[in-house]
Amino acid sequence: MFGECSEGPNRRKRRSDESGNMSQASLGNGELSVGVVGCGYWGAKHVRVLQSVKGVGRVVAVDRDERILEGIREAHAHVSTMRSFEQAIEELDAVVIATPPLTHAPLALAALNAGCHVMAEKPLATTS
Repeated sequence: MFGECSEGPNRRKRRSDESGNMSQASLGNGELSVGVVGCGYWGAKHVRVLQSVKGVGRVVAVDRDERILEGIREAHAHVSTMRSFEQAIEELDAVVIATPPLTHAPLALAALNAGCHVMAEKPLATTS
């Protein structure tokens, strides 16, 4: 689901195993810590589905609206919540971006620069 992440000066260091596969930085047990940024209509669906995806050990809902996060906590007891995108990307291996389209590209770039794998809802950008 998520592609490989290259090393760079602004990226978290990840270890390679004997086969050259990159290890996950957050959980240390081979499972990904995945955040869903924007937990409205589509984001809430990603939160629900990610909980059953093999290899995902932690799901974090990230949204600025506390009322949305309260709803996520009520519906999904095992999902963590955060209001700060900047703080979240320092703790995550991957993010799903489900925010309004104008924010997709800047959030994706910030997450990539923090060393996260990224899946963004379409469109990735609203201009070429």
